[in-house]
Amino acid sequence: MRQSFIGELAPLIVIVLASAWVPPAPVRRIQRRKSSSTSARFVLVGAVLLVAPLLARYVLLFASALVLLAAGWKVFRDMQKERRQQQQRQTLSKMLGMCVSELRCGASLGDCLEHAAQQHQYEPAATAFAAAARSLHTGGGASAQLEHYCEQMPDLRTVAHCWRIAERHGIAMAPLLENAERQLRARLHHRQRTNAAMQGPKATAAILCALPLVGMLLGAAMGVNVPQLLVSSFIGNCMLLIGIVLISSGLLWTQRIIRGATS
Repeated sequence: MRQSFIGELAPLIVIVLASAWVPPAPVRRIQRRKSSSTSARFVLVGAVLLVAPLLARYVLLFASALVLLAAGWKVFRDMQKERRQQQQRQTLSKMLGMCVSELRCGASLGDCLEHAAQQHQYEPAATAFAAAARSLHTGGGASAQLEHYCEQMPDLRTVAHCWRIAERHGIAMAPLLENAERQLRARLHHRQRTNAAMQGPKATAAILCALPLVGMLLGAAMGVNVPQLLVSSFIGNCMLLIGIVLISSGLLWTQRIIRGATS
């Protein structure tokens, strides 16, 4: 009886041992999938390690060109913005002078703004003055219309503030606009004087930015092909990128200092 019981348990023991030692089909599939994914990762890493040295040169050259173009575009855009702000400030000063003169002669506020806008068309200040004139002709206020255009032209904030004071306290507009026009002229004169005083630092910054080119010319005079060295080797590419980053950073920082002094 004991032998028959052991004989009945023998197949169960064999099945348990087989299931413990031999992984089932899903486990084998998962293991094969893991091994295949691991091998794919190794292949990908190996390909990257092989291709990276070949592409490093082109990546560094592309980064150098990108940094140079970005710095040049930033400098050009800041110069254009500064020139546009200066022109808008001059136009606004002239328009305020016209308004003050007409107010002294007895013209209404709406007519003064409308005439000034007609004399200086296609300007942000003219658009703001025309909107304020329409609001005055319809019985509204001009300060809200002027404040609407302060985002495009920050110098209008002074005019809008003067207009708000006049609307709130009933003060005559001619002295307030004359004061605003005087402030604008003072800013213009300060900018002109500062620009004249900054010509020396600007020339110094330009010379410092051009010194690497002078060094390349001296190297060429001594028989060293500097451009080929910077372009054809990995170390040269790194030196080129570092040099362009340093020159661009110095140029942008110098421009920021000059802009802070002239503002």
